[in-house]
Amino acid sequence: MVTLDQAKELPEGLNAYKRGDGTRVVVAENAGEFPEAVRQDVISRAAASWVQNPEAPGFGGYHMLADDASRATGKHVVLIAPFHGYLADDPGDGPSYDIWLAINKPDGLGYQTVSGKAEVLAWVQAAFDASPDPSIYEVLVVE
Repeated sequence: MVTLDQAKELPEGLNAYKRGDGTRVVVAENAGEFPEAVRQDVISRAAASWVQNPEAPGFGGYHMLADDASRATGKHVVLIAPFHGYLADDPGDGPSYDIWLAINKPDGLGYQTVSGKAEVLAWVQAAFDASPDPSIYEVLVVE
């Protein structure tokens, strides 16, 4: 744990990830193992966003969580979470309650909406299988 002032003075390769409670935890970029403190913070904050307001679960908040974790760890964080809205490939059918979202999708920044958790996991796995270096990604799934 570090203060904001200490975080500004960290040597190259070390970053301070700011958790939801405002505390900062030091993480090493590209350390191999994804920091458990970051994993738990992102997942719990994304889950809380969904539970508090399932009609609008904080789409922008999901992006911010994934981006903050990516910057701190040096990994490309893919956040898979429930979402109430339209499917990316067919917005004309109206909102669906069984949509899962992949934020910072493996084939580039942005998102992909898929009907059902199993489908989004399969879609992300297919993207990883096609990637020249799947080790750069970290998948965080809201349960």
